[in-house]
Amino acid sequence: MILGIAPKWDEATIHSFDWFLDLVDQLREEKWYLLLGEEATRGNVERALKKLEVDMVVFYDHGTESGLVAQDGHEYCLDKKNLHLVAGKVIYTLACLAGKDYGVEAYNKYDCVFWGYKEEFGFTIGDDEKLFKECANFGLIYKLKNKSSWKEAYEKTREKFNEAIKKAKSIWSKMWLRHDRDALVCYAPDMPPPKPKCLLRRIAIRLFGRAGRKMRRIFVLGVLLQWLGIGLCVHDFIKECQKISNPYTVHGFWWGIGFIIVGFFMLTWNHVKWLAGKYG
Repeated sequence: MILGIAPKWDEATIHSFDWFLDLVDQLREEKWYLLLGEEATRGNVERALKKLEVDMVVFYDHGTESGLVAQDGHEYCLDKKNLHLVAGKVIYTLACLAGKDYGVEAYNKYDCVFWGYKEEFGFTIGDDEKLFKECANFGLIYKLKNKSSWKEAYEKTREKFNEAIKKAKSIWSKMWLRHDRDALVCYAPDMPPPKPKCLLRRIAIRLFGRAGRKMRRIFVLGVLLQWLGIGLCVHDFIKECQKISNPYTVHGFWWGIGFIIVGFFMLTWNHVKWLAGKYG
């Protein structure tokens, strides 16, 4: 089932709302559950995701780096706090900026396929508006009708943008179509996001593969503290056995015990947070 979400409350969403309805019409053979206009709220989205067997979320229109904006712009339908509700699903969106951070986290930590834009999605109205609508809708239509990979759908969509650029009458339309084409991102197993800037994260990915993208910093730090504590305990134990420890210094053994305890609580807290997100 596809959960379709389309707020309608300002000039941009008035246009994108019509684009969304056209998309639904072209994919009418699919099973949809729609939250339109005033129904496109966080509460309704979360209830639908909990009660229905949703495979894909399609959201048009506003977004930020943190998530997808709900009706009236006062809250998010989906953000990092409720990403666990879409774990393992496809997110296909027209939302501006969501591909920069939100989409990366959806892919890295929750096994989502994410299709969206890492910069603003701009368009012109008038004669060329149809070209923007066709490009925005094309990826999902091509993917479902041709049962293609996401990578193939992405490549075909870029070709569609190139065709639209040639057809556009206005120089502003050509400019925005190029911008939107270059802002389009797709994060899937055969098209992962760029490597993270964090050195520790890159090391984790190198050591543990895909699982390394999901590890939380608090988990990694907790593991390091525990092993550091074990190392200090073993080191001090050996020194004691050799009768060379100084009785007037703070024993590394007690530092080790401290690190082990702190690391244990950090790992426990990380696990409790994970359980709360998964089953809460």
